[in-house]
Amino acid sequence: LRKLGGLPVDRSNQSGLVLELSLKFEQEPGLLLVIPPEGTRSRREKWKSGFLHIAQEAGVPITATALDYRLKRTWFSAPISSSRSTKSIMDELRLFYRGVTAKYPQQFGPQELTEEDMPDEKERIARS
Repeated sequence: LRKLGGLPVDRSNQSGLVLELSLKFEQEPGLLLVIPPEGTRSRREKWKSGFLHIAQEAGVPITATALDYRLKRTWFSAPISSSRSTKSIMDELRLFYRGVTAKYPQQFGPQELTEEDMPDEKERIARS
């Protein structure tokens, strides 16, 4: 995977990973970072939010990719600004993935983030 430009991740020690990966965007113009939608190889009840934190920290857009095994099609979303609210980003991702058939549908969990249950930083500041 390294020959293709893959970056190794120590899954047992992820402290600083968001900052480390966001800095890679400054060091390597044109960098593309691919993260599976759920951020893991097994089913989860909520998506991991690392993809969102990395994009926000680096100030880069998010582009979703769909692999539909029923239709045997692959496609990409339009870039989604990472400066939008978490709810807005996730609403767009849910719309993008609606109707997509995963290779193992039973392994594809709900398209939600734990952060969606909490107000965004902008919303907290607005309420203050």
